[in-house]
Amino acid sequence: MTTIAVEPIRTKADHQTALRRVEELMGAKPGTADDDELEVLTDLIEAYERRHFEFPRASEAEVLRHLLDANDLTQSASRLP
Repeated sequence: MTTIAVEPIRTKADHQTALRRVEELMGAKPGTADDDELEVLTDLIEAYERRHFEFPRASEAEVLRHLLDANDLTQSASRLP
């Protein structure tokens, strides 16, 4: 078993370093040490962001409106046949 050096994310600099490392690890093969490191880092980043950032809650209508806008669709295009 490969050991992974795990350190808490305590500062903005730690957060930025962790984000850069995640970018490097994207695409890691499942079951590898890099994949394990990626999983641990994303959990640590999520915990840090939950404590330090406030993410506004969006209504269902706001989410739909955003998705339509982001994909250059109109409301009529969103109706199912």
